[in-house]
Amino acid sequence: MTKKPLKTLCFLAVSVLLVLPLFTQAATFKSEENLVVNEETDDLYAAGANVAIMKSVIGDLSVAGSMVNINSGVSVSHDLNLAGGQLWIDAQVDDDARIVGALVTVNGQVDGDLFVLGGTVFLNGLVKGDIYAAGGTIALGGKVDGKVVASGGEIILSDGVEIKGDFEYTSEK
Repeated sequence: MTKKPLKTLCFLAVSVLLVLPLFTQAATFKSEENLVVNEETDDLYAAGANVAIMKSVIGDLSVAGSMVNINSGVSVSHDLNLAGGQLWIDAQVDDDARIVGALVTVNGQVDGDLFVLGGTVFLNGLVKGDIYAAGGTIALGGKVDGKVVASGGEIILSDGVEIKGDFEYTSEK
């Protein structure tokens, strides 16, 4: 992958995360420095320095924050959109996930496709669709039912990783 498509991917990912709230209708918007969401809600758009999602979201979940934690036991019935510094995802996502962060860890399950852009990316969960990843370091673990397309400074395949589809990558190492 050349630098121009990677820059385009970065621009598109950030643009999508910023524009999505403009198209919402019956959504909940929350913003606090330390935000803990511990009630089930419909579409949720949240921002804060530290954001913890403790309960399920019926619809889309879009979050921006310095540190974001989406706990295990949480389910997102549609799309997940995250942007921030340290992002930790243990949730069940019933559709696609789009994630942009400095340090990204995905331990949960994504039933659709996973699009991730990060400095360091750890993918340890189950992805039933495809993975499209770009970053400085990408560590693949867990199970992928679809294909993986990855571009990074370093790509690491952990012991026990399963990729059922094609594996396409570019890497400096």
